[in-house]
Amino acid sequence: MGVGNKMGNGNGASVSSREADAKKKEGDRRTPAGPLTLPPEAREAAGRVGRRRRRELGRAKPEPDKAADAPLLVGVQLNALLTGLGRRLRSVDEQRASIRAFFDRLSYEDQELVFKHVYNVFSEKYDLHMEDTGHYPAIKRLITKEISVHHFRFPILDMSAGTGVPIKYLLLELNRQLITEGRSIEFITPEEQPSNICPVYVNDLSEKMLDRSKQRMTTEFDRELHKETEELSLIVPPILDSNERLRISYMNHSFRSLQQRHSRLKEKIGTILVSQTFHIVSPQDKEQLASTIDWALAPGGRVIILEEFAWRARTHSSHQFLPVLKFIESIATPLPRKADIISKFKDSEGRPYDMVARSTERIDTLYRDHEMTITILQKPPVSKPGGGGMAGLDSFGL
Repeated sequence: MGVGNKMGNGNGASVSSREADAKKKEGDRRTPAGPLTLPPEAREAAGRVGRRRRRELGRAKPEPDKAADAPLLVGVQLNALLTGLGRRLRSVDEQRASIRAFFDRLSYEDQELVFKHVYNVFSEKYDLHMEDTGHYPAIKRLITKEISVHHFRFPILDMSAGTGVPIKYLLLELNRQLITEGRSIEFITPEEQPSNICPVYVNDLSEKMLDRSKQRMTTEFDRELHKETEELSLIVPPILDSNERLRISYMNHSFRSLQQRHSRLKEKIGTILVSQTFHIVSPQDKEQLASTIDWALAPGGRVIILEEFAWRARTHSSHQFLPVLKFIESIATPLPRKADIISKFKDSEGRPYDMVARSTERIDTLYRDHEMTITILQKPPVSKPGGGGMAGLDSFGL
C-alpha cells in the first residue's frame, strides 16, 4: 500500500510537471514574439548594439538628450529584429507577428525612420535584386509600350524614385519620342510655368536611395540623353538648360511632409510617377498618398502608377537580401485587386479620376499571376466659370 501511494504520488507529480511544461509551450505558441520578447540571439545582438551605442553617446554627449535618443532606440530594436531574422525563429507566422507588432506600435515619425533605415541598408543591393527578379525588365517594357509623349506634360514629379531607374526609363522614352516627332519644347511644357518650378522633381524618403538616384541621373542618364540629342541634332530636351546641364531638383521627404515643405508645387505638376509604393504603405496611408498626389497634380494632369500583382517580396531572391525582404514582407499591405488603385483617386471635389490606360507584363516565369501593372489616370479638369469648356492640362497637346 505504501509503495503504491508513493508511486501514485510520484506519478502525479510527474504528470503535473508534464502538464505545466505542456501549458508553457502551448502558451509560447499562442503568444507571438513581440519586439520586447525577441529570441535569445536577437536580444543578445540588441544588447551589444545598445551598449556600444550608449558608450558612443556617452563619449559624445556627457548629458544624453532623451528626445534625440528616441530614433536611436528604434534603430536598436530594428537591428535586433533584422539580426534575429537572419537566424531560425520559431515559425514564419511569429516572425511576421513580431515585426508587425514592433512596427504598428511606432509613431508616424518613427515608422519613417524605420523605412529610411531599411532602404538605406537595401540601397547598395536594390538594383541587383530588382534586375535579377525581373522587376526592372517588366517596368521597362511597360514604359516603352504605354508611355506616349502626347499624354504628358512637364513638370514631372517622381514621388518615390528609389535608385532612379523608373524615372530614367520614363524620361528617356519621352525624349526619344520628342526627337522622333520633331516636337518643340513647348509641346510638353505649360505656357505659363513659374520660374521657380523645375522640369523634373526626384523624391525619395531614403537618403542613400536618393544619392544613388542622383548618381544615376548625372552619369548614365546624362550620357544617354546627350547621345540621343547629338545623334539626331534636334531640339535640346526641356530637362536641360541653355548650357546643357540637367535641370532636376532632388527632394528627400515623405509624402506626408511634401505639402508643408513645397507649398509652391500645389496643382503645378503635369505628370506624377509613383512606382512600387502602394503595397508598402499602411491602408490608411494609401489614402494619404493618393491625396498628396492629387494636391500636387494640376487639373487634367496624369499619374503613372507602377505596382505588382500578386505582390511577392522574395521571388528568385538571393539569401543575402533575406532579412530586409522578410521585414518588408511582414509590414506590406498589398492591394488585392488592380482596380483598388483606381478607387483611391478623387480630386478635392470628390470627382473620380479617369483611367487613360492600363497594361500588365509578366515579372517572372515561376508564377503566372506575378505581374507588373502600369495604370495611368487623369485628374478631372476644372470647369471654366459659366461653363462652356475646360481649363487645365486637359488637352495634352491633342
